Amino acid sequence: MKLLKSDFALKNTYELSAGDVFWLEKNIEKNPLSLIKDILKRRFPKADLRKYNKQKLSSVAKNLVIKNPSVFSYSIRGTYYYNKFLQIQKSDYETIITTFHKVIRGFSDVDIKMEKKWLSKDKKNYLQVIDKSIKINDKFFKNAKRRGLNYKIQKYSENIKNLKKLKKNIISQYEDSNKCAMLRCKFKVGRRRHISFLQFFCMNKEIEYDYLSRSYLLDKYNALNVTFPLKYMQWLIVGNFMKLFEEWEKKQDKDNIVKPFEPMIRKDEFFKNMFALFNNNIPKISKNRLPLLKEIKFLYQNERFASCTLLTVTQLEGMLWDLGNYLNKKRKFIYKIDKSRAKIKYLPYEWNKSSKSYKKIKPTKYPDYNQTSLKSARDLLERTRLREFIPEAVLSYIIDDFYDERNELAHGNLRLLREKKTACYMILLLYSFLDCLEKIK
Repeated sequence: MKLLKSDFALKNTYELSAGDVFWLEKNIEKNPLSLIKDILKRRFPKADLRKYNKQKLSSVAKNLVIKNPSVFSYSIRGTYYYNKFLQIQKSDYETIITTFHKVIRGFSDVDIKMEKKWLSKDKKNYLQVIDKSIKINDKFFKNAKRRGLNYKIQKYSENIKNLKKLKKNIISQYEDSNKCAMLRCKFKVGRRRHISFLQFFCMNKEIEYDYLSRSYLLDKYNALNVTFPLKYMQWLIVGNFMKLFEEWEKKQDKDNIVKPFEPMIRKDEFFKNMFALFNNNIPKISKNRLPLLKEIKFLYQNERFASCTLLTVTQLEGMLWDLGNYLNKKRKFIYKIDKSRAKIKYLPYEWNKSSKSYKKIKPTKYPDYNQTSLKSARDLLERTRLREFIPEAVLSYIIDDFYDERNELAHGNLRLLREKKTACYMILLLYSFLDCLEKIK
Protein backbone atom coordinates (compact mmCIF):
# COMPACT_ATOMS: atom_id res chain seq x y z
CA MET A 1 0.00 0.00 0.00
CA LYS A 2 1.39 3.40 -1.00
CA LEU A 3 1.15 5.92 1.85
CA LEU A 4 0.45 9.59 1.08
CA LYS A 5 1.14 12.58 3.28
CA SER A 6 -2.62 12.79 3.90
CA ASP A 7 -2.51 9.32 5.49
CA PHE A 8 -0.45 10.58 8.45
CA ALA A 9 -1.82 12.31 11.54
CA LEU A 10 0.65 15.19 11.52
CA LYS A 11 1.74 16.76 14.79
CA ASN A 12 0.39 20.23 15.66
CA THR A 13 -2.96 19.39 14.05
CA TYR A 14 -6.28 18.28 15.54
CA GLU A 15 -6.46 15.13 13.42
CA LEU A 16 -6.00 12.17 15.72
CA SER A 17 -3.83 9.14 15.03
CA ALA A 18 -4.94 5.59 15.88
CA GLY A 19 -2.58 5.78 18.86
CA ASP A 20 -4.30 8.93 20.11
CA VAL A 21 -7.71 7.29 19.89
CA PHE A 22 -6.47 4.20 21.75
CA TRP A 23 -4.98 6.52 24.37
CA LEU A 24 -8.29 8.35 24.77
CA GLU A 25 -10.12 5.05 25.14
CA LYS A 26 -7.69 3.92 27.84
CA ASN A 27 -7.86 7.22 29.78
CA ILE A 28 -11.53 8.01 29.24
CA GLU A 29 -12.36 8.09 32.97
CA LYS A 30 -10.14 11.12 33.60
CA ASN A 31 -11.97 14.33 34.39
CA PRO A 32 -12.81 16.34 31.21
CA LEU A 33 -10.31 19.17 31.76
CA SER A 34 -7.38 16.76 32.37
CA LEU A 35 -8.38 14.73 29.30
CA ILE A 36 -8.40 17.82 27.05
CA LYS A 37 -5.05 19.04 28.40
CA ASP A 38 -3.38 15.66 27.99
CA ILE A 39 -4.59 15.07 24.44
CA LEU A 40 -3.60 18.65 23.56
CA LYS A 41 -0.08 17.93 24.79
CA ARG A 42 0.04 14.75 22.67
CA ARG A 43 -1.00 16.62 19.51
CA PHE A 44 0.86 19.90 20.19
CA PRO A 45 4.03 18.90 22.11
CA LYS A 46 5.23 22.50 22.53
CA ALA A 47 1.90 23.87 23.78
CA ASP A 48 2.21 25.88 27.02
CA LEU A 49 -0.74 24.69 29.09
CA ARG A 50 -0.40 27.68 31.44
CA LYS A 51 -1.77 29.89 28.67
CA TYR A 52 -4.94 27.80 28.22
CA ASN A 53 -7.98 28.99 30.16
CA LYS A 54 -11.44 27.36 29.94
CA GLN A 55 -12.30 29.33 26.82
CA LYS A 56 -9.23 28.08 24.95
CA LEU A 57 -9.65 24.54 26.24
CA SER A 58 -13.29 24.48 25.09
CA SER A 59 -12.05 25.57 21.63
CA VAL A 60 -9.54 22.65 21.66
CA ALA A 61 -12.36 20.24 22.59
CA LYS A 62 -14.56 21.57 19.76
CA ASN A 63 -11.77 21.22 17.19
CA LEU A 64 -10.89 17.67 18.29
CA VAL A 65 -14.50 16.53 17.82
CA ILE A 66 -15.13 18.39 14.54
CA LYS A 67 -11.86 17.24 12.92
CA ASN A 68 -12.49 13.56 13.70
CA PRO A 69 -16.11 12.81 12.74
CA SER A 70 -15.30 9.29 11.49
CA VAL A 71 -14.60 8.33 15.10
CA PHE A 72 -16.70 10.52 17.35
CA SER A 73 -19.94 10.73 15.35
CA TYR A 74 -20.68 7.17 16.54
CA SER A 75 -22.00 6.51 20.02
CA ILE A 76 -24.08 3.93 21.81
CA ARG A 77 -27.19 5.81 20.74
CA GLY A 78 -26.36 6.62 17.13
CA THR A 79 -25.22 10.22 16.53
CA TYR A 80 -27.13 11.78 19.43
CA TYR A 81 -24.20 12.98 21.54
CA TYR A 82 -22.17 14.16 18.57
CA ASN A 83 -24.99 16.25 17.05
CA LYS A 84 -25.91 17.74 20.42
CA PHE A 85 -22.29 18.76 20.95
CA LEU A 86 -22.15 20.58 17.58
CA GLN A 87 -25.19 22.64 18.58
CA ILE A 88 -23.61 24.07 21.76
CA GLN A 89 -22.88 27.80 21.57
CA LYS A 90 -19.17 28.68 21.41
CA SER A 91 -19.56 30.93 24.45
CA ASP A 92 -20.89 28.07 26.62
CA TYR A 93 -17.46 26.84 27.71
CA GLU A 94 -18.60 24.73 30.66
CA THR A 95 -21.13 22.73 28.60
CA ILE A 96 -18.62 22.17 25.78
CA ILE A 97 -16.05 20.79 28.21
CA THR A 98 -18.47 18.49 30.09
CA THR A 99 -20.23 17.28 26.92
CA PHE A 100 -16.85 16.67 25.22
CA HIS A 101 -16.27 13.87 27.69
CA LYS A 102 -19.60 12.27 26.76
CA VAL A 103 -18.86 12.50 23.00
CA ILE A 104 -15.38 10.99 23.38
CA ARG A 105 -16.73 8.29 25.65
CA GLY A 106 -19.68 7.58 23.35
CA PHE A 107 -22.01 6.85 26.25
CA SER A 108 -23.31 8.40 29.46
CA ASP A 109 -24.05 7.22 33.00
CA VAL A 110 -27.68 6.81 31.93
CA ASP A 111 -26.56 4.40 29.19
CA ILE A 112 -24.60 2.38 31.76
CA LYS A 113 -27.77 1.93 33.83
CA MET A 114 -29.71 0.87 30.74
CA GLU A 115 -27.12 -1.75 29.78
CA LYS A 116 -27.40 -3.47 33.16
CA LYS A 117 -30.57 -5.25 32.06
CA TRP A 118 -28.52 -7.37 29.63
CA LEU A 119 -25.89 -8.54 32.11
CA SER A 120 -27.78 -11.60 33.34
CA LYS A 121 -28.27 -12.86 29.79
CA ASP A 122 -24.60 -12.18 28.92
CA LYS A 123 -23.37 -14.03 31.99
CA LYS A 124 -25.56 -17.02 31.14
CA ASN A 125 -24.22 -17.01 27.57
CA TYR A 126 -20.59 -16.87 28.73
CA LEU A 127 -21.09 -19.77 31.14
CA GLN A 128 -22.93 -21.89 28.57
CA VAL A 129 -20.09 -21.45 26.04
CA ILE A 130 -17.48 -22.32 28.70
CA ASP A 131 -19.43 -25.41 29.81
CA LYS A 132 -19.77 -26.53 26.20
CA SER A 133 -16.00 -26.15 25.70
CA ILE A 134 -15.29 -28.12 28.90
CA LYS A 135 -17.59 -30.91 27.68
CA ILE A 136 -15.88 -31.11 24.27
CA ASN A 137 -12.40 -31.12 25.84
CA ASP A 138 -13.50 -33.86 28.23
CA LYS A 139 -14.79 -35.97 25.32
CA PHE A 140 -11.47 -35.64 23.47
CA PHE A 141 -9.56 -36.24 26.73
CA LYS A 142 -11.28 -39.62 27.21
CA ASN A 143 -10.60 -40.57 23.60
CA ALA A 144 -6.90 -39.62 23.92
CA LYS A 145 -6.66 -41.67 27.12
CA ARG A 146 -8.03 -44.75 25.37
CA ARG A 147 -5.43 -44.34 22.63
CA GLY A 148 -2.56 -43.54 25.01
CA LEU A 149 -1.83 -40.14 23.43
CA ASN A 150 0.08 -38.64 26.35
CA TYR A 151 0.69 -35.16 24.96
CA LYS A 152 -2.99 -34.72 24.06
CA ILE A 153 -4.08 -36.06 27.45
CA GLN A 154 -1.96 -33.32 29.05
CA LYS A 155 -3.28 -30.56 26.76
CA TYR A 156 -6.97 -31.45 27.20
CA SER A 157 -6.45 -31.70 30.97
CA GLU A 158 -4.84 -28.23 31.00
CA ASN A 159 -7.69 -26.83 28.86
CA ILE A 160 -10.33 -28.17 31.26
CA LYS A 161 -8.45 -26.80 34.28
CA ASN A 162 -8.08 -23.35 32.66
CA LEU A 163 -11.70 -23.26 31.50
CA LYS A 164 -12.89 -23.98 35.05
CA LYS A 165 -10.71 -21.10 36.29
CA LEU A 166 -12.16 -18.88 33.56
CA LYS A 167 -15.68 -19.80 34.67
CA LYS A 168 -14.94 -18.72 38.26
CA ASN A 169 -13.38 -15.51 36.97
CA ILE A 170 -16.45 -14.67 34.88
CA ILE A 171 -18.78 -15.26 37.84
CA SER A 172 -16.55 -13.04 39.98
CA GLN A 173 -16.48 -10.21 37.41
CA TYR A 174 -20.28 -10.07 37.20
CA GLU A 175 -20.43 -9.23 40.91
CA ASP A 176 -19.49 -5.66 39.92
CA SER A 177 -22.52 -4.79 37.76
CA ASN A 178 -21.50 -1.12 37.29
CA LYS A 179 -18.13 -2.06 35.85
CA CYS A 180 -19.58 -4.77 33.58
CA ALA A 181 -22.27 -2.42 32.27
CA MET A 182 -19.68 0.28 31.57
CA LEU A 183 -17.48 -2.25 29.72
CA ARG A 184 -20.52 -3.32 27.70
CA CYS A 185 -21.12 0.32 26.69
CA LYS A 186 -17.44 0.75 25.83
CA PHE A 187 -17.44 -2.40 23.73
CA LYS A 188 -20.56 -1.43 21.77
CA VAL A 189 -19.17 2.02 21.02
CA GLY A 190 -15.76 0.65 20.09
CA ARG A 191 -17.29 -1.85 17.68
CA ARG A 192 -19.22 0.90 15.93
CA ARG A 193 -16.11 3.06 15.70
CA HIS A 194 -13.85 0.15 14.69
CA ILE A 195 -11.19 1.38 17.08
CA SER A 196 -11.50 -0.66 20.24
CA PHE A 197 -8.91 -3.27 21.13
CA LEU A 198 -11.82 -5.26 22.55
CA GLN A 199 -13.16 -6.11 19.10
CA PHE A 200 -9.92 -7.80 18.07
CA PHE A 201 -10.34 -10.30 20.88
CA CYS A 202 -13.96 -11.10 19.97
CA MET A 203 -13.19 -14.18 17.88
CA ASN A 204 -15.62 -16.65 19.40
CA LYS A 205 -18.77 -16.33 17.32
CA GLU A 206 -20.98 -17.59 20.16
CA ILE A 207 -20.24 -14.48 22.24
CA GLU A 208 -21.59 -11.36 20.57
CA TYR A 209 -20.51 -8.87 23.24
CA ASP A 210 -17.14 -9.94 24.60
CA TYR A 211 -16.67 -6.86 26.76
CA LEU A 212 -14.85 -8.92 29.41
CA SER A 213 -12.22 -9.79 26.77
CA ARG A 214 -12.38 -13.51 27.44
CA SER A 215 -13.21 -14.78 23.96
CA TYR A 216 -9.54 -15.15 23.03
CA LEU A 217 -9.10 -17.52 26.00
CA LEU A 218 -12.03 -19.62 24.83
CA ASP A 219 -10.33 -19.87 21.45
CA LYS A 220 -7.02 -20.71 23.12
CA TYR A 221 -8.60 -23.58 25.10
CA ASN A 222 -10.61 -24.85 22.14
CA ALA A 223 -10.20 -28.65 21.92
CA LEU A 224 -9.99 -28.36 18.12
CA ASN A 225 -6.67 -26.51 18.47
CA VAL A 226 -5.24 -29.77 19.81
CA THR A 227 -6.83 -32.01 17.17
CA PHE A 228 -6.13 -29.70 14.19
CA PRO A 229 -4.02 -32.00 11.94
CA LEU A 230 -2.13 -29.23 10.11
CA LYS A 231 -1.34 -27.06 13.16
CA TYR A 232 2.37 -27.52 12.47
CA MET A 233 2.11 -25.53 9.19
CA GLN A 234 2.84 -22.20 10.85
CA TRP A 235 4.99 -21.10 7.93
CA LEU A 236 1.79 -20.36 6.01
CA ILE A 237 0.53 -16.78 5.60
CA VAL A 238 -1.62 -15.92 8.64
CA GLY A 239 -4.81 -15.52 6.60
CA ASN A 240 -4.33 -18.87 4.89
CA PHE A 241 -3.55 -20.62 8.16
CA MET A 242 -6.73 -19.20 9.75
CA LYS A 243 -8.82 -20.28 6.73
CA LEU A 244 -7.39 -23.77 7.09
CA PHE A 245 -8.33 -23.87 10.78
CA GLU A 246 -11.83 -22.53 10.06
CA GLU A 247 -12.28 -25.29 7.49
CA TRP A 248 -11.23 -27.84 10.10
CA GLU A 249 -13.58 -26.26 12.67
CA LYS A 250 -16.52 -26.61 10.26
CA LYS A 251 -15.99 -30.16 8.97
CA GLN A 252 -13.26 -31.82 11.10
CA ASP A 253 -12.52 -33.97 8.06
CA LYS A 254 -8.89 -35.05 8.15
CA ASP A 255 -9.05 -36.74 4.74
CA ASN A 256 -10.11 -33.61 2.88
CA ILE A 257 -8.18 -30.88 4.71
CA VAL A 258 -4.86 -31.93 3.17
CA LYS A 259 -6.16 -32.27 -0.41
CA PRO A 260 -5.41 -28.67 -1.51
CA PHE A 261 -1.73 -29.27 -0.69
CA GLU A 262 -1.33 -32.46 -2.72
CA PRO A 263 -0.83 -30.71 -6.10
CA MET A 264 1.43 -28.09 -4.45
CA ILE A 265 3.81 -30.81 -3.23
CA ARG A 266 4.07 -32.26 -6.73
CA LYS A 267 5.72 -29.06 -7.97
CA ASP A 268 9.48 -28.69 -8.20
CA GLU A 269 9.21 -25.29 -6.49
CA PHE A 270 8.02 -26.89 -3.23
CA PHE A 271 10.99 -29.27 -3.10
CA LYS A 272 13.36 -26.52 -4.16
CA ASN A 273 12.28 -24.60 -1.05
CA MET A 274 12.61 -27.73 1.08
CA PHE A 275 16.16 -28.39 -0.15
CA ALA A 276 17.05 -24.75 0.57
CA LEU A 277 15.74 -25.15 4.14
CA PHE A 278 17.77 -28.36 4.46
CA ASN A 279 21.01 -26.66 3.33
CA ASN A 280 20.40 -23.75 5.71
CA ASN A 281 20.20 -26.21 8.61
CA ILE A 282 23.52 -28.01 8.10
CA PRO A 283 25.23 -28.93 10.52
CA LYS A 284 22.12 -29.25 12.73
CA ILE A 285 21.26 -32.18 10.49
CA SER A 286 23.53 -34.51 8.53
CA LYS A 287 24.26 -33.32 4.96
CA ASN A 288 24.24 -37.00 3.94
CA ARG A 289 20.43 -36.94 4.10
CA LEU A 290 20.07 -34.68 1.05
CA PRO A 291 20.12 -37.55 -1.53
CA LEU A 292 17.34 -39.21 0.50
CA LEU A 293 15.28 -36.02 0.37
CA LYS A 294 15.69 -36.03 -3.40
CA GLU A 295 14.50 -39.63 -3.41
CA ILE A 296 11.39 -38.57 -1.44
CA LYS A 297 10.68 -36.02 -4.18
CA PHE A 298 11.05 -38.68 -6.91
CA LEU A 299 8.80 -41.15 -5.08
CA TYR A 300 6.02 -38.62 -4.45
CA GLN A 301 6.04 -37.19 -7.97
CA ASN A 302 5.91 -40.72 -9.37
CA GLU A 303 3.07 -41.73 -7.04
CA ARG A 304 4.98 -44.37 -5.12
CA PHE A 305 3.30 -43.30 -1.92
CA ALA A 306 4.08 -46.28 0.33
CA SER A 307 7.84 -45.97 -0.24
CA CYS A 308 7.64 -42.18 -0.05
CA THR A 309 5.80 -42.26 3.30
CA LEU A 310 8.14 -44.76 4.95
CA LEU A 311 11.27 -42.94 3.76
CA THR A 312 9.92 -39.58 4.96
CA VAL A 313 9.10 -41.03 8.39
CA THR A 314 12.60 -42.46 8.84
CA GLN A 315 14.29 -39.22 7.73
CA LEU A 316 12.25 -37.11 10.12
CA GLU A 317 13.17 -39.41 12.99
CA GLY A 318 16.81 -39.40 11.90
CA MET A 319 16.87 -35.59 11.85
CA LEU A 320 15.60 -35.50 15.43
CA TRP A 321 18.64 -37.55 16.50
CA ASP A 322 20.89 -35.33 14.34
CA LEU A 323 19.56 -32.31 16.21
CA GLY A 324 20.22 -34.03 19.55
CA ASN A 325 23.87 -34.64 18.53
CA TYR A 326 24.25 -31.02 17.40
CA LEU A 327 22.86 -29.62 20.67
CA ASN A 328 25.11 -31.93 22.70
CA LYS A 329 28.13 -30.43 20.93
CA LYS A 330 26.83 -26.95 21.78
CA ARG A 331 26.62 -27.99 25.46
CA LYS A 332 22.82 -27.99 25.45
CA PHE A 333 22.96 -31.47 26.93
CA ILE A 334 20.34 -33.87 25.52
CA TYR A 335 21.76 -37.37 26.10
CA LYS A 336 24.96 -39.16 27.07
CA ILE A 337 26.24 -41.71 24.53
CA ASP A 338 27.32 -44.89 26.31
CA LYS A 339 29.68 -46.93 24.09
CA SER A 340 30.87 -49.24 26.87
CA ARG A 341 28.51 -52.05 25.81
CA ALA A 342 28.06 -54.05 22.62
CA LYS A 343 25.04 -51.94 21.73
CA ILE A 344 25.36 -48.15 21.97
CA LYS A 345 22.96 -46.64 24.50
CA TYR A 346 21.60 -43.10 24.61
CA LEU A 347 21.07 -42.10 28.24
CA PRO A 348 18.89 -38.97 28.71
CA TYR A 349 20.14 -36.08 30.84
CA GLU A 350 17.29 -35.66 33.29
CA TRP A 351 15.21 -32.63 32.37
CA ASN A 352 12.38 -31.10 34.40
CA LYS A 353 9.62 -30.05 31.96
CA SER A 354 7.88 -27.82 34.52
CA SER A 355 10.85 -25.77 35.70
CA LYS A 356 12.65 -26.10 32.35
CA SER A 357 15.91 -27.02 34.04
CA TYR A 358 18.10 -30.06 34.62
CA LYS A 359 17.03 -32.02 37.67
CA LYS A 360 20.56 -32.22 39.09
CA ILE A 361 23.95 -30.73 38.13
CA LYS A 362 26.96 -32.78 39.22
CA PRO A 363 30.27 -31.25 40.49
CA THR A 364 31.67 -31.85 36.98
CA LYS A 365 29.15 -29.24 35.75
CA TYR A 366 27.42 -31.93 33.70
CA PRO A 367 23.76 -32.79 34.41
CA ASP A 368 22.85 -36.12 35.93
CA TYR A 369 21.57 -38.73 33.48
CA ASN A 370 19.11 -41.59 33.62
CA GLN A 371 20.33 -45.18 33.21
CA THR A 372 17.25 -46.16 31.17
CA SER A 373 18.20 -45.76 27.53
CA LEU A 374 16.15 -43.82 24.98
CA LYS A 375 14.40 -46.27 22.68
CA SER A 376 12.76 -44.05 20.05
CA ALA A 377 12.58 -40.51 18.72
CA ARG A 378 9.32 -40.11 20.64
CA ASP A 379 11.20 -41.09 23.81
CA LEU A 380 13.83 -38.52 22.85
CA LEU A 381 11.21 -35.75 22.73
CA GLU A 382 9.29 -36.78 25.84
CA ARG A 383 12.26 -37.38 28.16
CA THR A 384 14.91 -34.81 27.17
CA ARG A 385 15.54 -31.10 26.77
CA LEU A 386 15.21 -31.46 22.98
CA ARG A 387 11.51 -30.59 23.28
CA GLU A 388 12.47 -27.05 24.34
CA PHE A 389 13.95 -26.32 20.90
CA ILE A 390 10.92 -27.34 18.84
CA PRO A 391 7.73 -25.21 18.60
CA GLU A 392 4.79 -26.73 20.44
CA ALA A 393 2.65 -27.08 17.30
CA VAL A 394 5.32 -29.25 15.65
CA LEU A 395 6.31 -31.03 18.86
CA SER A 396 2.75 -32.06 19.81
CA TYR A 397 2.04 -33.48 16.35
CA ILE A 398 5.27 -35.51 16.29
CA ILE A 399 4.73 -36.93 19.79
CA ASP A 400 1.11 -37.99 19.28
CA ASP A 401 -0.42 -37.99 15.78
CA PHE A 402 2.81 -38.72 13.92
CA TYR A 403 3.74 -41.67 16.13
CA ASP A 404 0.20 -42.96 16.14
CA GLU A 405 0.32 -43.24 12.35
CA ARG A 406 4.00 -44.18 12.28
CA ASN A 407 3.30 -47.31 14.35
CA GLU A 408 0.47 -48.31 12.05
CA LEU A 409 2.75 -47.81 9.05
CA ALA A 410 5.51 -49.86 10.67
CA HIS A 411 2.99 -52.69 11.14
CA GLY A 412 2.11 -52.58 7.44
CA ASN A 413 -1.28 -50.83 7.48
CA LEU A 414 -2.01 -51.10 3.75
CA ARG A 415 -4.69 -48.39 3.67
CA LEU A 416 -2.37 -45.77 5.17
CA LEU A 417 0.61 -46.87 3.09
CA ARG A 418 -1.21 -46.60 -0.22
CA GLU A 419 -2.85 -43.24 0.34
CA LYS A 420 -1.48 -40.06 -1.18
CA LYS A 421 -2.71 -38.02 1.80
CA THR A 422 -0.50 -40.01 4.21
CA ALA A 423 2.60 -39.16 2.17
CA CYS A 424 1.36 -35.57 1.95
CA TYR A 425 1.01 -35.25 5.75
CA MET A 426 4.48 -36.64 6.32
CA ILE A 427 6.16 -34.38 3.73
CA LEU A 428 4.41 -31.27 5.08
CA LEU A 429 5.50 -32.24 8.61
CA LEU A 430 9.10 -32.72 7.43
CA TYR A 431 8.98 -29.30 5.72
CA SER A 432 7.62 -27.70 8.92
CA PHE A 433 10.34 -29.35 11.01
CA LEU A 434 13.06 -28.01 8.68
CA ASP A 435 11.45 -24.57 8.83
CA CYS A 436 11.47 -24.49 12.65
CA LEU A 437 15.12 -25.62 12.75
CA GLU A 438 16.13 -22.31 11.19
CA LYS A 439 15.02 -20.51 14.35
CA ILE A 440 17.45 -22.50 16.51
CA LYS A 441 20.55 -20.34 16.82
